[in-house]
This record gives sequence, structure tokens and C-alpha cells, in this order.
Amino acid sequence: MKRLIYIVLALFSYSAFADRPDNAAPERKPGVHQYKLIMSKEDKVCRYMLGVLNHHVAEGKTRYNELEDSMFAAIQWTRYGISNDNKFNYDAQYAKFDINNDGHEELVVRWRRGSIKLIDVDTLYILPEAVSAESLYRFQELEARSVGGVEIQDSYGLHLLPPLPRENWMKKDKQYFPGLTNFVLMRPFLFASKYYLLLSTSPDVRINPERLVVTRYIGGHVSSADPSKMDDVCYLSRPNIIPR
Repeated sequence: MKRLIYIVLALFSYSAFADRPDNAAPERKPGVHQYKLIMSKEDKVCRYMLGVLNHHVAEGKTRYNELEDSMFAAIQWTRYGISNDNKFNYDAQYAKFDINNDGHEELVVRWRRGSIKLIDVDTLYILPEAVSAESLYRFQELEARSVGGVEIQDSYGLHLLPPLPRENWMKKDKQYFPGLTNFVLMRPFLFASKYYLLLSTSPDVRINPERLVVTRYIGGHVSSADPSKMDDVCYLSRPNIIPR
């Protein structure tokens, strides 16, 4: 009798395991992995982005290059660069759109490359109207010919939030703004006839909590969160607990 019970239990356990898909995701507590809006100056675009990001999470996607929405698809990127004849020493994408919302289209190059720590980072270059991206064979030329762009060199502080005290006892009297590291990925997008940038710390960097910025590029060469060059409109955050 005992042997029969063991066999029935074993068959039941196998059936429960077999019915579960091989790639089934672990159960998640509702809301734990969701992004939250922690600052909003423009509710329509901020809440729309919040919905896109949380749908992205619900689908089990964990990288920003998997983000899909018409606001990203509105910008058509053309890839160019390293080819068989080795004329180029870099690989990038370009697109024409009104990145600073001044009524005129700019030629924008997005160069994603690995840093010295093998972490992906993005740089945006804005080129003069008369220059073709595909005529610049060296990234040094790309940098030299640019008339503006975004390259975060230190960090990107969320300066519209209250500053926090530093934990280091030697700097207890100083404060800082939480934000993104200098390993930043950038996704330009179009919403309600305006162009914005979605900034995020590269997923190769484990920071907690994870923060994102929706901002508008104003002009110039941007290396940090400078309100005269970048107009931040939303900050979003969530605990960084999903394996990447």
C-alpha cells in the first residue's frame, strides 16, 4: 500500500513539473518590479513612458534595446561604419530629426561602444547640415566636426530631487544628487510632436535603485545634468532586482 502511495505522489509531482514551460519565469509579487514616477513636469509623456516601461517588465524583457513602441520607431536610424574595406574605425547609426525642437532637423549620430570596463555607453553627436556622417571615417573626425551632442562623462544627477547627505564620514557636511552613472544609454523618441531622450544607466552596471530620466536636449555639448542644456521632465525608479 505504501509503495502505491509513493508511486502516485511521484507521478503527480512529475505531471506538475511537466506542465510547467521550460522558460517559465519565477513568480513575482505584484508591483515589486514596477517602475514608479518620482518626478513629473509633463504628466502626459511621463505617464505614457511609465506604461511602456512597466509593460516591458511584464513581458519579461530586461534590456532597453528590447523596448518597443511607436515613439521610438518614429526615428529611423541608418547603421554605418566598420566594413570589409576597413575605412571606418567605429560603428554607429545616424538619423535626421529635430533633436532640440527648434523647428529644424539635425543630423544626429548615436555611437554605442564598450568603455574601458567593457560596459556599453552611448554618445550622441550633432553634425553640421553640410556634413555627411558616412564621410567621417574616424571617430576622431566625428568628435571634431560635431556642433553639439551628449556624452555623460561623470554622472547625471537628478537635480530636481532633494539632495542627499553623503555616507562617507569625511564628507558628512556635503550633499549630492542621486542619479545615473557615467555609463549611460540613450534612446531618443517622439511624443506629441516633441523629441525627448530616455537616459538610463547601462544594464551592465548593477545599481540599486535603478533610475531613468526623460529629458529634452536644449543645445550645446552636454557632459552632465546641466539645466541650461538639458530640460529634465521625468524621473522614474524601481528596485534593481531582476537578473540581467
